[in-house]
Amino acid sequence: MYPRRRLSAFLLLFATSLAQAEDRSAPFQGGQLHYTVDGHGSSDLILIHGWTCNASFWRLQIPELSKHYRVISIDLPGHGASDAPASTSYTIEHFAEGVDAVMRHAAVERAALFGHSMGLPVAMKVLQNRPDAVLAIVAVDGPIWKFQRRTVPQWLKDMQRDYKTVAGNFIESMFTSQTPLFVRAEIKRKMLLTPPHVGLSAMIVMGASDVWLRGATTVPVLALMAGRKSGGADGRKSLHSEVFRNLRYEVWQEAGHFLMMEQPERFNRAVLDFLHTVSALHSQPSASN
Repeated sequence: MYPRRRLSAFLLLFATSLAQAEDRSAPFQGGQLHYTVDGHGSSDLILIHGWTCNASFWRLQIPELSKHYRVISIDLPGHGASDAPASTSYTIEHFAEGVDAVMRHAAVERAALFGHSMGLPVAMKVLQNRPDAVLAIVAVDGPIWKFQRRTVPQWLKDMQRDYKTVAGNFIESMFTSQTPLFVRAEIKRKMLLTPPHVGLSAMIVMGASDVWLRGATTVPVLALMAGRKSGGADGRKSLHSEVFRNLRYEVWQEAGHFLMMEQPERFNRAVLDFLHTVSALHSQPSASN
């Protein structure tokens, strides 16, 4: 059962998060990408959601972060209120181009990038494409792979045959026994609203990206990781250390994949503490538009 104190705090954050953001649309490859802008801080944060999620998955962070920074939360191509053409291949590279389009539309010169799950390799691709535009990265339970996927695994073939069932089971596997039921319900409902052609395309090609084969970075990185459900050695930190040479790494053993929604107060504290240590964030003027 969800503790009453944590439930009350969560509901307070939820009520605060209902404040109206500024909705915008950036032109992108003949369509539109939806994003929101909150706050008027001296630096910019770009929030990048994960597979089949949308900008609202950061709604428990935006009220607190926007007190200090200008916060831009993006619906990646094919997700949320952004256009989802069926003819598109939804690759990491395509998503990164979408993030870049939003950054240019919002006149962002430099920013800290948040990447949840699939959003982490997207953030890394943005860094590789525009290294001078990225001040820091907040990696939220994101994957790192050392080899490109060459074949489609059986579970993805099953998803092609019965998307709703297999995708639904996959989403359920991201929770723990401590994930509140109302959080599970919101996450699963929203993720299954993403068009199946987008979810399938993104999942099939995700591991084929060479984003992690391009070398290491010294950009400051905070990695917040969910606890592993299986026993055995946990090699995730060593993988992160290979890629991120300036790394702060935490594992929240009791948390599921959606750390920022399950434990928003703890998440916000950890992120703000990290951002306050990145001195460059305090010397970069934000765009005024």
